[in-house]
Amino acid sequence: MLSTFEKILLLREVPFFRDLTTDELRRVSAICREVTFSAGDLIMRAGEEGSELFILENGKVRVYSGLEDVDLSPPAHFGEMAILGSGKRNATIEVIEDVNALSISNDHFRKLILDNPSIIFPIVRSLLERLTAKSE
Repeated sequence: MLSTFEKILLLREVPFFRDLTTDELRRVSAICREVTFSAGDLIMRAGEEGSELFILENGKVRVYSGLEDVDLSPPAHFGEMAILGSGKRNATIEVIEDVNALSISNDHFRKLILDNPSIIFPIVRSLLERLTAKSE
């Protein structure tokens, strides 16, 4: 089980959370749930409703998006659109090597944002940077 400090260190490595203060990261770490998956497990399927963001602590997953298959390793994250809104997953994620990850549900994240609205601004900035980079 990760300590709060270890969760903060992992969250700090994720571009999605990189601009948050230590206090904001502590608040995010408080809503993280630790999850494990075994090689061969499907964490999500394209077309299914999504409700969680995942942050890899260790292991490896493969992303099947219909374009190019991509392998992700820590501190990669996926599922961020599920905590910012509702909608269907746009990729299938398969575990290639056993995974330990942090999970954040959209319900917990929304409550965190309502209680701490300043947290959303660095996250939105990070998402916009990613979208801009993809379109170039």
